[in-house]
Amino acid sequence: MLGRSAIRLNQLTNAMRFGVSQGESLVLFETQKNVQKVILNRPKALNALDIPTLEVLLSKLRTEWRENQQIKALLFTGAGGKAFCAGGDIKTLYDAKISGDPTKMKVLDEFFHREFLTDYGMSKLKPFQICFYDGIVMGGGVGISSQCRYRIATETSMYAMPEAKIGLFTDIGASYFLPRLRGRLGLWLGLTGARLRGEELVKVGVADYFVPREHLPLLEKALIEEINPSTDDKQLKTIITRYTKAVPPEYPNEKLVDELLSLIHISEPTRQAEISYAVFCLKKKK
Repeated sequence: MLGRSAIRLNQLTNAMRFGVSQGESLVLFETQKNVQKVILNRPKALNALDIPTLEVLLSKLRTEWRENQQIKALLFTGAGGKAFCAGGDIKTLYDAKISGDPTKMKVLDEFFHREFLTDYGMSKLKPFQICFYDGIVMGGGVGISSQCRYRIATETSMYAMPEAKIGLFTDIGASYFLPRLRGRLGLWLGLTGARLRGEELVKVGVADYFVPREHLPLLEKALIEEINPSTDDKQLKTIITRYTKAVPPEYPNEKLVDELLSLIHISEPTRQAEISYAVFCLKKKK
C-alpha cells in the first residue's frame, strides 16, 4: 500500500501537471438543500481518475454518503466543459510501468484496487445518483457512473470503452452492464471500442435521458429546489423529463451489428475468418 505521504506527493505533482492549484481539491463538493454536487476537477486531464482522486471518492463513500441522511441525491459532473471523465490516468500508469522501478510500479496495483472499490461502492449507495454525461465519458468514467439510475447525455457526449483498442479487456464492471444492452450492442462496444455520440447514447441504452446542454443549468436548479427527503423515483423522473428531448429508441446500425456479430456464435474453425472480417467491418462502419 502507498503511504499517505506518497499519496500526498502524487496529488501535489498531479496538481501542478494538470492545472489544479494546491488549495483546490481534485474533487469539488457543493451541497445545497438535499442535493450534493460532485465535480471531478482535473479539467486539463479531462477529469481522468488517478489515485488521489479515487481516495477522495472512497473517503466520501465510507463516511458522508453512507451516513448523512440529509443527502437525498448526488449529482456527478466534470469541470472544464470538455469531459465528465475520460477514464483512468493512463499516462501515470504507463510511466510507472516503463520505469522498471518496483516502488513506482506499485501504483499499478494501487490504482486498480482503488478504482474497483470505488465502482463497487458507488453501486451500493442509497442516495439517488444523477450523472451529466456532458462531453467525454470513457473507461473508468463509465465505471464510476454505470450504476447511476439517471445518466443524462447531451449533444456533446462521447462514450466509448477504449480499452478494447489497446488490447485490454473491458473492466470496471463492463461484463455486467454491456451484456444487458439490447441485442448484441454490448458485445459490439466491448469488442471494437466504438464511439457513441450525442443521442446515440440513449438509442443504445448507455444513457437514460437526452437533455440539450443549454438546459443543464435549468435542470440542476430544479433538482436542487425540488428534491426533498421524501422524493421518490417517480417524482425525480418527472423533474428530469421536463427538460429532456425525445430520442427514437432505434440505433441505425443495430441490424448490421446483430447480423455480423451473430457469426461469433458459430464455432467451426473455418468461420474464424468471417468473424474477424465482421469485427473489421464494424470498426470501419464507425
